[in-house]
Amino acid sequence: MKENRFLVATVDYDLLVQTLDSFSDQEFEQVVLINAAQHKRNTAMWEALLSPQVIERTHSALAIAIQRNSAAMSARRPDEAAGESQLDAAYKTWRRSAVSFGNLVQGALQEVKQKRKQILREADLRAAERYRQHIRDIALAIADHQNAIAEAGATPSPHDLKLWEYLDTVRLPHGPDSTPTSLRDLVASVWYPSSV
Repeated sequence: MKENRFLVATVDYDLLVQTLDSFSDQEFEQVVLINAAQHKRNTAMWEALLSPQVIERTHSALAIAIQRNSAAMSARRPDEAAGESQLDAAYKTWRRSAVSFGNLVQGALQEVKQKRKQILREADLRAAERYRQHIRDIALAIADHQNAIAEAGATPSPHDLKLWEYLDTVRLPHGPDSTPTSLRDLVASVWYPSSV
């Protein structure tokens, strides 16, 4: 029954990621290692393993496999006194397989590291856009407040003047050259053309 869990239909990406997330550490590692070799990889499964939801777990599984392989190679290392010619054929075959496995897993780990960097960059860009949107909303609210005071003919308080000052002193990069532009200019010409 558990073996069938590794053959999950790849039609629904979210379901695939959810299923991966429900696997035990041992099951998850098996799926990762089965898909470590590019030429044997289930593309949809690998994409799911690199999803933001499970990529840290994928990274951990590969790192643990590399450590375990290195430890096994160290533990089975023959005595220094034994010459190359005295090593038995079984050990040589095992060692070649262990080295090959280590290289394969190391290659997969490098792919995971690159994807992690990409995910972080994308998250930073989304966060920057969110912060920019918040700054835009604040600037529009300040401009609306300034307009309301002016339309009412009221005398602005020192707090109002201090608040409005931020429209002139806070600058954001804008345009293709990322030119520092005041919030007032952005409000007036980009976000909400007004008489501010």
